Amino acid sequence: MAKPTRRSAKHKKPERAKTGRAKSAAGGLKNSSPGALATFAALRAILSEFDGKLRVIRDEPGKYELVSRGPTFKGKPMYFGSVLIQKNYVSFHLMPIYTHPELEENISGDLKRHKHGKSCFNFTEPDLLLFVQLAALAVGGYRAYQMKGWV
Repeated sequence: MAKPTRRSAKHKKPERAKTGRAKSAAGGLKNSSPGALATFAALRAILSEFDGKLRVIRDEPGKYELVSRGPTFKGKPMYFGSVLIQKNYVSFHLMPIYTHPELEENISGDLKRHKHGKSCFNFTEPDLLLFVQLAALAVGGYRAYQMKGWV
């Protein structure tokens, strides 16, 4: 019966490099291009209008999120919206569009082209006309949440 042999240190397999999310030098942002930063700032300004009425749960470079002040849905605060810098675009999430689909009836075709999923809009550059429409949607969404008693 042959005795098992140990591999010497010379024959060890090389260790794999640990993989992780790549972060840029600009504060850990996934995309720090001037277009992404300007888009984020403009979209953040839309949601920051509700800063006193809603609770900010995240306000850091590349992330801004709002929820209701108190527990209104299954004992937890109701999510309202967020702005996030992603790798290739900046996403604007507005939950009232999901909970109140009638808000979408007056969305222009240009804005619909930026819609992905049920309540998310993605942008690579600022677009003032579309952002005015988003601001109006956010106000309508806040009013819809008020009528339901969620804010």
